[in-house]
Amino acid sequence: MIEILWVKDVALIEETEISFYEGLNIISGETGAGKSILLDAIMFLLGAKANKDFIRRGAEKATVRAIISVKDDRNVCTINDMGIECDDQVYITRTIHANGRSSCRVSGKAVSQTTLRALAAVLINIHGQHGHQALL
Repeated sequence: MIEILWVKDVALIEETEISFYEGLNIISGETGAGKSILLDAIMFLLGAKANKDFIRRGAEKATVRAIISVKDDRNVCTINDMGIECDDQVYITRTIHANGRSSCRVSGKAVSQTTLRALAAVLINIHGQHGHQALL
């Protein structure tokens, strides 16, 4: 579960920090409030591709960080098997620079985008509007 999400210089967001809590967390708001930008930031954090348009105008880089709790012992073992040190939390930082290059760090260790995607599959499930239709 994401405990804290920190987003800096992503699209229209200068800087924000969001805390999530145990149970159901819902991001809602009016059209144009930035819900999609937050979801894009989470997807970027979890290994999705992004281009330099992701960076807020005038900024040199965009950064997304999260503290993610890992409560399932099987997930802890899986993460440790990936070579990432994990007890009950994982710290993920991903940055994209104006030149298009990005970097990924998990608990202080540089990892590839492929490793980040594999880790994301263990850590997070995102359900969105009409997501149930994918099952059909």
